[in-house]
Amino acid sequence: MKKIFCILFLISVFLIACSKDVDENDNFDENEVKDEVYLVFEGENENWEAEITFDQSVENVESASHIIRYIGKDPVPKKVHYQIGTLEANVELIDGIWEGGGKECECHTKPDEDILFNVEWNGRKEEFKLEHKPN
Repeated sequence: MKKIFCILFLISVFLIACSKDVDENDNFDENEVKDEVYLVFEGENENWEAEITFDQSVENVESASHIIRYIGKDPVPKKVHYQIGTLEANVELIDGIWEGGGKECECHTKPDEDILFNVEWNGRKEEFKLEHKPN
């Protein structure tokens, strides 16, 4: 009977010790999901608004979503070529707007990074910097 009690006691101590997901410094394991962190950059000029959001909620994995919007006075262009940082595409705008996203990388964007928005449409080209928008 004592052997069974000792075995059950040791198993329960082992299970309790293994149930914590912390290292020696009481930090969470690197592979654990942390609180959602969104890093937003935005900017505009007389013809365009652009915003890119980096989801950094998973350690060492970042996904980006973005919106570009035509705000100029000329008729809304149908097709544009744009680049936001390393994202680049030829797209057809819907009511002057394009939303893209889901691009993942093993990177970590920082608030002080320079992110440029370049756009070409109807033979015109423009570029401006997107600024970090604190939460």
